[in-house]
Amino acid sequence: MVVGSYRPFDSSHRGIINQILEQGSRVLICVTDHAHDQELLPAEEVAAQIRRDLWPEVGRDRVRVMVIPDIGSVNVGPESGYDIVEWVPTAE
Repeated sequence: MVVGSYRPFDSSHRGIINQILEQGSRVLICVTDHAHDQELLPAEEVAAQIRRDLWPEVGRDRVRVMVIPDIGSVNVGPESGYDIVEWVPTAE
């Protein structure tokens, strides 16, 4: 699961998604909804753009995209079995 606002969804985001896919993992992209901020592109439009940009992976069910509420933290219990990984975009 990769959480962010993705405004805009750029090459650094795409690079992180590609790194995860190259490891053979599937990706859930969660677009945060900042409905209170009228200056930002609506989350549903951002999600639609990401689906278009990643269509080959979305079409093969390797990537899913969803809108989630604006959140303050991502919390994982000690026995959840999930890793917490910080991805750093590559130089290019």
